[in-house]
Amino acid sequence: MPSLTCRRKITGIAVLAFLLLLSSPPGTAADNIIKNWQVLGDFPNPDKAVPAGICPRVGFDRDYLASIGGETKAKLTAATVLKFRDEAGKEREIRSCSAVADADGIVDFKRLFPASDRKVAYAAAVITAPQEREMNVRFGANESAKVWCNGQLVYKLEERQEDDIRLGENYFTVKLRPGANHLLVKVENDTGPWGFAWQEIDRAALEYDRFLLDLRDCRLFPAYGQSYVFNSAQFPVIAWNATARVKQELGLDAPPVRWFGPDLQPATAPARPGRYIAYAEIKGRNGLVWRRALTCCKIPPEMQPWNLYREIDLPAPNNHCFSPEVWKDHRTVLHRAAAGVLASGLYQSEDGAALLAYAMEMKETDRPDSTLDNPWIANNDANLALKRRLLGITPDRFKKLRPPEKISPPAPVLRPGTAEQAGMKPDTPEKLRQICADWARDGGTPLVALVARNGVVFFHEAFGDVSREQKFEA
Repeated sequence: MPSLTCRRKITGIAVLAFLLLLSSPPGTAADNIIKNWQVLGDFPNPDKAVPAGICPRVGFDRDYLASIGGETKAKLTAATVLKFRDEAGKEREIRSCSAVADADGIVDFKRLFPASDRKVAYAAAVITAPQEREMNVRFGANESAKVWCNGQLVYKLEERQEDDIRLGENYFTVKLRPGANHLLVKVENDTGPWGFAWQEIDRAALEYDRFLLDLRDCRLFPAYGQSYVFNSAQFPVIAWNATARVKQELGLDAPPVRWFGPDLQPATAPARPGRYIAYAEIKGRNGLVWRRALTCCKIPPEMQPWNLYREIDLPAPNNHCFSPEVWKDHRTVLHRAAAGVLASGLYQSEDGAALLAYAMEMKETDRPDSTLDNPWIANNDANLALKRRLLGITPDRFKKLRPPEKISPPAPVLRPGTAEQAGMKPDTPEKLRQICADWARDGGTPLVALVARNGVVFFHEAFGDVSREQKFEA
C-alpha cells in the first residue's frame, strides 16, 4: 500500500479478499518532512487508578515539562536537562537528545529508548516561515499524541492501536507566523511500536488523501429493498456508500458491477441456486485501481428464509442474569424470536449468504469436521479464485518452491551443546542474539528462540519482557 502506510509490519496471514490498490498521491516528496528533532524522555506512563477517557494511562494528560515552563511554554534544546520524581519517588535526571526522522518522516522512539513500555516522550522542532502561512500536516502516531505550535494545542490524537507508526489517516492544519515557529509533539505508549510521523502536504495532496480515505471505506451492499439472499430471476441491485467527494473524483454515481456464478464464470442472470459474486472495478487517475466484491446467494423459489425455522430451542444462558424458571415460562416467545434473529442473519447479511452457499456446496464425506473447512474460508477461497482469474494469475505463473535439500543426516534426539559441536561458526550465537533482540524490540512482543543443527541445541534464549499480565495463544 504505497504512501498511505509508511512502514507496517506483517502480523499475520493476509486476508484473502479483494484489496484496494492505491497509487501514491501527488505532493508527497521526502523533502516535505521535518528531519531534525530534539527529543526528551522517557517518562513513566502507568495506568490510571480509575480508567477514564480513551487513553487509560496517566502520562497523556500529565505535564512532565512543568519545571521548565510547561508544555505550552517549554522550548527543548540540546542543553535541556529536566529533573523529576518517578512513580517510586526516586529522583531522575533526563537530558535531551537529537533524533533524525527517516525518509517517511517517522521518528521512532523505540530506537532511542529500548525500555519503551508504558512511557511518554516529547519531540521539538523549529520551523522558520518567511511570512504567515498555513501548513497542512499528514500525521500518524502510536499511540496517543498531542501537538503544540507556538504554545497552542493544535491537534490531539487519542486512540488505542497496536499497529506500527502510520501516516495517512490523521490530518490537521497549523498556522505559522513569520519567523521561528516552535513545534512540540508528545506521544505516549502502552506496549509495542512507539513514535510519530510528520509530513507537510499541499492542499491538492490533502484533498486527494481524503478522497483515498473515503474510497478505502467504500463497500458494496444490496440497495434498499434488496437482499443478500434472493430467489428471483434477477440479481439484486447493488449500491455503495461512496461519499460526494468519491463520486466527483471518479465521475460515477453508482459502481459498475459484474456478476459471476457458482462456476466463477460471467453471469447475466442467476440461472441456478448457489453462490454469486458481484464484482466492481474502478480505475482512476495516477494508476489507481479500486476493487470490491460481494457474495450473494440464490435459493430455490420454494425456499423462504423467514420460514426456515419456526422455532429454535434456545437454552437459558448459564449466568445469574436469567432465571431458568422465568426463561422456561417464556420459552415459546423466546424460541420464536431466536428463529427470527437467525432468519434475519441469513437473509440480511453477507455472512448469511456465504453460509447458505457453503451449505449448498457441501458433499458427503467420511472426514470429520475441521476448523479449516467452514463457510468463511470457502467464501474467501471463492473470492481469491475469482480474483486470480480476473487478474490473469495462472497456476504456472509462479514457480513452486522446492523442498530444502538435506545437508546432514536427520537427528531424532536433541542435546545441548556449543556452536562448534553443531558445526557452526563460534560467533553465530552472538549474531543470532542481536537479531532476536532487535526483533523483540521492534515488534514489541517477547519471544523465545531455539536453534539446533546436527542434533545439537546451541542457541536457546528468551528476549523482550512483559510489563503486565498478558495471554499468548499458541
